[in-house]
Amino acid sequence: MSSLKPTHRINHNRPHQLFSTPKQHAQQCLFVAVTMGQTDQLTEMLKDPENIQLINGQDYLGRTPLMIAISSSNTAMCQLLLSQKNININLKTYLEQKNALIMASERGLKSVVQILLTLNAVVDDVDLEHKTALMHAVENGSSLIVSILLDAKSGVNLRDVNGRTALIYSVKNRSFNLLSKPNLKLIKCLLKAGALTEIKDKSNKDVLDYVEEPSKRTELSQFFDKTLKKYVEDGTYE
Repeated sequence: MSSLKPTHRINHNRPHQLFSTPKQHAQQCLFVAVTMGQTDQLTEMLKDPENIQLINGQDYLGRTPLMIAISSSNTAMCQLLLSQKNININLKTYLEQKNALIMASERGLKSVVQILLTLNAVVDDVDLEHKTALMHAVENGSSLIVSILLDAKSGVNLRDVNGRTALIYSVKNRSFNLLSKPNLKLIKCLLKAGALTEIKDKSNKDVLDYVEEPSKRTELSQFFDKTLKKYVEDGTYE
């Protein structure tokens, strides 16, 4: 009776034997440091010029170390990575096609968004659904991020794959806080930047059509009229 022979022998004298190259091992260590929030460890690793070249590596989802830091809302880690001269800020995840600016915008990370824009991030780059960072910021309800992106000349009337604009996203699924002060402030930012209320999406619905309650739809329509009228009269939205 023959015995089965192992197809792979573990060499305990090779600590990196799970990785085909030392570079891959270093890449994994870098991802672990970022995932665990070990800023000091990452700082030490980046003192090695060879490790600096690894900061644009992508995991099986296409996430870079920067994207992982953003996902954890670890601004200190993000700032450390963004301080590296060879950082590639426009890489995208494989499935959702999200870049660092989109991910930072949807999480409301002000300082990270500002740094990314300073580094010439493509402000209107889109994900798989053709949604811009602005649309994600609106969905997140962050008027501050919305203002920053609009100041960077983000296209306020761009449409996603379903024909929806940032203004439509400001009311979609917002029945409970549609007319709250923070959301009206956000809407005012969009109107000030030239958002058009008459744009219809691919299902032939405009922004008001997404407001289910008639009373709220009327109130929002009046808010649109009042805000736009004031701008026509004196050039302000205050």
